[in-house]
Amino acid sequence: AARCTARRVSVGARRRRRLVEPPVAGAPARTPRGTVLPHVRQWRPDVITVGIGGDCLRSYDPARFSADFGELTAALPAGTCMADVPYFMHGRWEGHADQAAGILTATARVHQLRIVPLHDALSDRGAGAMLTDFAADWFHPNDRGHRVWADAFWIELSRSPALTAELGRGRSCPQRGG
Repeated sequence: AARCTARRVSVGARRRRRLVEPPVAGAPARTPRGTVLPHVRQWRPDVITVGIGGDCLRSYDPARFSADFGELTAALPAGTCMADVPYFMHGRWEGHADQAAGILTATARVHQLRIVPLHDALSDRGAGAMLTDFAADWFHPNDRGHRVWADAFWIELSRSPALTAELGRGRSCPQRGG
């Protein structure tokens, strides 16, 4: 999803744009805080996006999740686009994802981050999305699923007057090689 979003940001730009997505997916929130985040400001990105995946909910503990993401959101510059938690469609995982999305949204707002409602974007796709938007492991997004993530980020990014004045309002992700 980050590559797709980066292509959208770069298409039609009058100058080179730098998009940074600290690696949070698949790792605890505290991992990028100590390794990547100290460098983010040095890189001087035009856009910072953060999208977490379900791996952050593997051993979900609301208090730990809140503490970890409270620290992570505090370390990010204001204006960073941060997705809430993906929609899981089934059982306790969805209950945890829904609760975690609320926690993450609340902590991100405190630190003036821009919320990308990924949970709603995936939920709106319906149960059929399990067949069309997920990889064979029924957990990770496939190419179409990554475009749904990128669309969610693009909708939030397109609300930035400075960025859209330069780039236009294109919403579809350029296909590979295009």
